[in-house]
Amino acid sequence: MKNYLTLNRIKLVREKDIEYDAPHIITCPEDAVEVANAIFDMENLAEETMIALLLDMKNHVIGAHELSHGTIDCSIANPRELFKAALLHNASSAILCHNHPSGNPAPSLDDIKTTEIFMKLGRMMGIEVFDHIVIGYQTYISIKEKLAK
Repeated sequence: MKNYLTLNRIKLVREKDIEYDAPHIITCPEDAVEVANAIFDMENLAEETMIALLLDMKNHVIGAHELSHGTIDCSIANPRELFKAALLHNASSAILCHNHPSGNPAPSLDDIKTTEIFMKLGRMMGIEVFDHIVIGYQTYISIKEKLAK
């Protein structure tokens, strides 16, 4: 009796190019927020949304991916979505961003735990998660900077 195995291939398909007016190289959290707002309009979204900015070795933005779209006060992101997108883009690092529709960027305990989990998994995968930035209306908080204090 012969056994059969399905062979699959994963391909990155370019859907479209978008034009945005923001830095192409991320050097600080403010740059990441500017890119996230330019592409996804994060500070004006009505529901919590988590995105990843995918970076190459020189911190050039090579991709942006929506990881989760939630409700007015919750967005649950699975690390699998981040690392799948990062691997498909051949990214060496990523920056997480999510919005708080209330406008207040203060991170919750869940936000901090999520950051720690993603950073730990990133180290294991060889894809550094530089930061997780919570975006409010015309303001933001870098969880990495908050944890360093």
